[in-house]
Amino acid sequence: MLKRFSITILLCMAWASTMFAQGVCGHPKAERMLMRMAEVEIEGFFCDSVMAEYPIYTDGEHAELDAVLVKTKDGVVWYLKENENEEVSYEKYSEKDVKLFKQLENIKPDKIYLLPNEPQFFIAEKDGKKQKVSVK
Repeated sequence: MLKRFSITILLCMAWASTMFAQGVCGHPKAERMLMRMAEVEIEGFFCDSVMAEYPIYTDGEHAELDAVLVKTKDGVVWYLKENENEEVSYEKYSEKDVKLFKQLENIKPDKIYLLPNEPQFFIAEKDGKKQKVSVK
């Protein structure tokens, strides 16, 4: 009886740790919250239609999410950012107008860091390795 109970506990712990490691929904919490806020506030934006998203940070420590660049199934690219009033500000582009997104699709980074002093470049981080990429 005790053996069966301990095995059950170990299996539950292993299952729970993999859920937290992978993320239950697939998106980190801050991204998920920003996209849900956008779904409520922006007409025509639906979380279910998101095909790819890239978190954007301005600090190298990625302590706080600054924005999310999102591509939806209908070919629209959304730049979502939470403003001071805790509302979502956004910009909407067609996919062909966003050269940056084409570069991101090729690299498929885990995180993007914007460089405030060099707006023509960004840092793309993939698997812990960072590389400087030109926006143009």
